Amino acid sequence: MSQAYAMSDDVDINSPEIQMDDLSGQETTEILEPAKKVRFEIKKATIRTQLEDNKRAEADDNRWKVRRLSLDLAITEGIGDEAKYKGKHLFQDLILTFNQAEFSEQYGSDWWQKRSRGPTKEFFTALGFDVKALPPINADFLSDLVGREVIADIRKSEIRRPNDEGKYVGTGEQENTVQNFRAAE
Repeated sequence: MSQAYAMSDDVDINSPEIQMDDLSGQETTEILEPAKKVRFEIKKATIRTQLEDNKRAEADDNRWKVRRLSLDLAITEGIGDEAKYKGKHLFQDLILTFNQAEFSEQYGSDWWQKRSRGPTKEFFTALGFDVKALPPINADFLSDLVGREVIADIRKSEIRRPNDEGKYVGTGEQENTVQNFRAAE
């Protein structure tokens, strides 16, 4: 769960105003070219909850919508003969569950019912879990994932976000995703 930050006593509210220049040309991250069968170590695993209003805490009037497993994955051996990107971290979210009971119209589609958690199934299968009887996902389970390794592919694709009509459209920016999880040999 994300934390909100409040102004503390050590912040000088009388600091001078900072005039920012145009940041539109700044690159936000290095996008890797696609690669297959890359070995990753799980460095961190947390649960991320999407709420109706992500600016407020979960409550009766702010229900949860989707719970995701957020993974911090580090490339262990690098890519290619030069072992390029060894140690680079990539972040991947995997859908654990969605609140169909309270949002049946939004989560009733074939994609949500049959495909939304396919990558999650691959991930747990790669780690040797029985996907028919997964253990509870709790703090102990998450800490036990840290240090384990998986093999996966790196994909490069255009970021898609909902427009004013709620349809997902490309933004023109690229991102990396980690998918096609397999057991580390």
